[in-house]
Amino acid sequence: MNKIEDYNFDKNDWAHFHDVILDVTWDNGKVNLNQEEMEQLFWELPEDMRIDAQKWGMNDTPWRDSLWVWYERNKMGKTV
Repeated sequence: MNKIEDYNFDKNDWAHFHDVILDVTWDNGKVNLNQEEMEQLFWELPEDMRIDAQKWGMNDTPWRDSLWVWYERNKMGKTV
């Protein structure tokens, strides 16, 4: 899948993605991404996470947890 449209995410999926990023950054500036920024960040995720997002949905608790950990490690520089 090479385009975001190939994933068939709906507004609910993106709302969950947004909420994870907002939650993980709550104490450090509350990163409030717009749609374009979320899509750009999605392409930075490892391929297996993108596949799981498609397979299970972005509202899947284990996927959301993985996104949280990935964001902390890769965007906030924290070791988890």
